[in-house]
Amino acid sequence: MTSTSSSKVVTLSISSSSLSNEKSESTAAGPSGDKLTYITGDLFTSPAGSILIHACNTQGSWSAGIALAFKKRFPAQLRAYQAHCKATPDDELIGTCLLLKMRDFEVNGNAKNSTDRGSWDIACLFTSRAYGRRKDAPGEIVMNTERAMRDLIRQNTEAKEMNACRFNSGKFAVPWRQTEEILQELDVPMTIYTPPTEVVTTGPSRAPYSTGPH
Repeated sequence: MTSTSSSKVVTLSISSSSLSNEKSESTAAGPSGDKLTYITGDLFTSPAGSILIHACNTQGSWSAGIALAFKKRFPAQLRAYQAHCKATPDDELIGTCLLLKMRDFEVNGNAKNSTDRGSWDIACLFTSRAYGRRKDAPGEIVMNTERAMRDLIRQNTEAKEMNACRFNSGKFAVPWRQTEEILQELDVPMTIYTPPTEVVTTGPSRAPYSTGPH
C-alpha cells in the first residue's frame, strides 16, 4: 500500500510554565479521510479529559522511552497495568487495549496525580509481548497495533479526544510510517505530539506481516 504524507501539522509555542495560545498551522494535501493532526509539543499538555495513548509490552514494564515518563507521572495506573499483565496470559493480552479511566484513579473528585497539569484516561496498546532485544518483529507489532486500536475504539464509548506520541517508533523500532498507515486506514481522529528535539524515522511503508523470529 502506498500513501502520502499526513495532512495537518500544527506547531505550538511552549514555555516551561504554560502552553502559549499562539500557534501556527499549515495544511498539506493528505490521504482522503486522514484525520491525524500533528503538533510539535509535549504529550502531557493534551487537554484534560482526553485519552493519552502509548504502546506497551505484556510483561508489565514501563521502563524506557515514553513509557518511563508514564511510569513517573502515573504510579497508580502503573500498578493497575502491572496487575492486569500478571493476571492475563500474553496470548490474551497481545493485540488488546487496557483503558485506564481517570475516574478510577480519583479521590473525592481530585486526581491522585495532582502534580499533572491535566487528568487523562490512559490507553495501553499491547503491541509487543516483550521489549528490548526480545521485542516482537516489526510486522507483528504493526498487526497487533491494528487489533489494539480497534479495541480502543470499541471501548471509547464517550468519543473522547485521542492523543499520542509517535508510538512504536521508539524502543519498539517500528518506522512511524507503518503505524501511521494503520491509523489512516482506521480513519481515527488523533493528535500526534512530537517533541521539538525528536528525530523522526519515517521509513518505508509497511511490508506484509511477518511471523518470523523477534
